[in-house]
Amino acid sequence: MFYFVQHWKDSLESNGKFSTPDQDPSPPKKRRAWEIIKPILGFILPFVILVSIPIIFFYLLYSVPSLFGAGNTRPDNRQELLKRNWERYLTRGARWMDTNDVEGFELTLCPFKEDGNWGYLDSPEEVGFICGNVTVPLYHEQPDGETIQIPIAIWPNYENPALVSPLFITHGGPGGSALEMYPRMLYPNRLGGEWDIVIIDQRGTQYANPSLDCPEITESSEEGIDDFLDYLGYCRARLTGKGINLAAFTTHEIARDFEVVWRMLGYSEINFYGVSYGSHVGQYLAAYYPENIRSLILDGVAPIPLDYLNRSVSTHNRVLNELIAHCEKDPNCSQQYPDLSEMLNNIIKRLDQKPQQIKIHVPGYLATYNEEIDGSSFYYYILSSSYLDNNYAALPYIIQQVEKNRFDAMASFYEAYILDFLTTSGAFYSVICAEHSTLTTTDTDESVLIPSMMGWEIENQSENQEECLSWNVPRSTHVLDVMPESKIPTLLLSGYFDPVTPPEYGEIALESFPQGQHIIDPLGSHGVAFSENCTKYIMYSFLINPSNPVPTECLTDPDRLNPPVEKSALSIPFIRRSRDIAKSYIFISVLILLLMLLRIFWLGVRKIYKRYKGALKKRTPAEWKLHRRFELADWVFTLSCLGFGLGLSEFRDQLSELPGYWNASALPAEASWVMIIPVLMVIILPAVVIPSFRLWKYNRSILRRTYYLFQALVCSLFSAHIIYTNMLFIWVR
Repeated sequence: MFYFVQHWKDSLESNGKFSTPDQDPSPPKKRRAWEIIKPILGFILPFVILVSIPIIFFYLLYSVPSLFGAGNTRPDNRQELLKRNWERYLTRGARWMDTNDVEGFELTLCPFKEDGNWGYLDSPEEVGFICGNVTVPLYHEQPDGETIQIPIAIWPNYENPALVSPLFITHGGPGGSALEMYPRMLYPNRLGGEWDIVIIDQRGTQYANPSLDCPEITESSEEGIDDFLDYLGYCRARLTGKGINLAAFTTHEIARDFEVVWRMLGYSEINFYGVSYGSHVGQYLAAYYPENIRSLILDGVAPIPLDYLNRSVSTHNRVLNELIAHCEKDPNCSQQYPDLSEMLNNIIKRLDQKPQQIKIHVPGYLATYNEEIDGSSFYYYILSSSYLDNNYAALPYIIQQVEKNRFDAMASFYEAYILDFLTTSGAFYSVICAEHSTLTTTDTDESVLIPSMMGWEIENQSENQEECLSWNVPRSTHVLDVMPESKIPTLLLSGYFDPVTPPEYGEIALESFPQGQHIIDPLGSHGVAFSENCTKYIMYSFLINPSNPVPTECLTDPDRLNPPVEKSALSIPFIRRSRDIAKSYIFISVLILLLMLLRIFWLGVRKIYKRYKGALKKRTPAEWKLHRRFELADWVFTLSCLGFGLGLSEFRDQLSELPGYWNASALPAEASWVMIIPVLMVIILPAVVIPSFRLWKYNRSILRRTYYLFQALVCSLFSAHIIYTNMLFIWVR
């Protein structure tokens, strides 16, 4: 307000409106309205301009997408692409398809996300996907009864395929969404094969109709089993209140759904891939339709009968022992992280006695919440993170960081999956509670790595019993308790560090497949087929000729082994958002640099013009000094911002070759020089902000005031983001 009053006063003085007693009084002049409005506008308009710019930008971004190169993802164009793809598919398949059958296929736009691997300009339909819903009987024994819909995504080879037997893919869970995972995982090389790919979401999952999703559970705090049972009960009551029969969502009916799909699409035989519970579905298909299955790929095998919950103590204890033993056998790891087992037990005891609070940032929002970490939650976090590939390289570092009360890896893990929970809870409980063997606590091996885990696992089994009682579905009458022997060529894949379906399960299932091959990835975890090129090549070779032994030499390639995360690595709490952060810093700083260069060019032209006209106004020495300070600090800050974005992006890209660092939410120690830049930026901030406000007083131009205010605001926002994301002290090990 002081600047506004001073500006008004100076403006009036310059127009002779103020006079001193020594001056001759002039006849009073009538004030013009513009002389009053001008200083007000000079104060308000810079703020109006700055607020208007982002509003206009986002309006154009979302209202006129073609201006930003995204016009091909508009619904009308995607719909046209979908119809074109479907017509090409029918034309190509006319020689073996019965077009009358496909009338039951309802075309829809692909429901999975448009971002990811499609590229900036591509939509799933432009890539070639055909998505739709297939209507199937609720109970296949009652074909004329109630019906439901399951979503599928077809990615055809639009040329004449060498293999007319497609690859059918489904996910695990139960209740996992294959459509949300596999389209982007397969794009762009299609496994290098020429066959059609058909991705199926099982009944009751995320995009199915009905979906047995339970937002009551995922949105709850889950602070205790009693509360969780309440949320589970609310979900069940809501679903049954809609007339949904939860007893119809079983493996038997899911397998029969697959038959409807391949017969509708006109295929006489298929190749099948299923991971985890999906491998369980594959065994049902082998038992029901042996003549229609050309080959089976069972990844992370859940053998018949489905009984993995009862074996949690032995499977969890095994993977913890193997992960620690792997470090002890590696001289580099054992030297940096000695006595890892003792360290782990001490951490769990300490957290049980004194739980820690960690702050979780909700992705895409400014909101945060606190999560309490005790011994049990840390134990289950280790098991959950063991699902990730190459976690053997990250676990020692994670344990060492938690010993120092650094929970960045845990926070990053929670943030990554809090809004990316792809398993539909209702579908999970409908299958598990209808088919799982009666839960017992017989799996109570006393020789466990962590003494406390026995009580936690027994308690978890008891909670599973209560959850199934709350879900209240009858035992399925079509459960396969014994897998009949099958002559289908089968590839069984296991990961050595799998925390839930260990290699032992693959050996159990192999007994039913005399023409099967069981391959154990010595570095793999849960689901290895798509983890890297080696296992992709094994699967591709099997699909080309399922009767031949697959090549496994690449599994023992020493280059596959990832070294342990170095003890001196930098723990980065925002590692999973680092790509977006780096892009934002680069993009915004480049725009600001262009603005600064454009301003220099404009001021130079303006100065030459005014000098030519003889109207050049000289600045006072104090104003020149202040202006130079502002310009220097502004350039240093903006270039630092650009350097930080480029450096962070470079090290972030290196994580593709260092997946252990990604799992550990860490960057190599060499990144210290990059992570110290945010500290310098915060230190420089006052040198930008203070002169910008002082220059406000000297300059009455609305554009200049807008520029100074803009620079101060942008630098302040960058600094606030640095502090908010805890970037300041990362470089301090």
